[in-house]
Amino acid sequence: MSRELGSLLKRPALRRHVRSALESGTGVHRHDWRVGTRDASQLAADVVTWCRRTAGQTRRPYGIDSLTLAVAALDSRDVTTAFERFDELAPADLYDDEKAARTIASALGKWNTDELLPADGRLAVALFSWGDLADELLSAPA
Repeated sequence: MSRELGSLLKRPALRRHVRSALESGTGVHRHDWRVGTRDASQLAADVVTWCRRTAGQTRRPYGIDSLTLAVAALDSRDVTTAFERFDELAPADLYDDEKAARTIASALGKWNTDELLPADGRLAVALFSWGDLADELLSAPA
């Protein structure tokens, strides 16, 4: 983190605004799927398609386009059986099979092999847009 950004975040008013924005859900986009009979590769394709569509609707002030993706497998009682977080994704990564698509498919495939992706469970994802948060902060009154 740059020294300037670090000093900005030390300002109490800005810290309060960041906390308020995060607590209100700014930048957080959620979706889930019932696992059912879909295999890991089908679920991974669904996740990537949803992420592409969602990322296309996010704000990108000053080129801030970073995304963080969290993926969780839950059983029928909504107990988390597996979790993975993908940091510092860019929208372009969602179109590169060597990046997000393959990594997500690999994680889901391992969960499926380890029986952590139950057919009666669901797959929940949360995509956080750093650009949405930045847009909120930049548009706030000084």
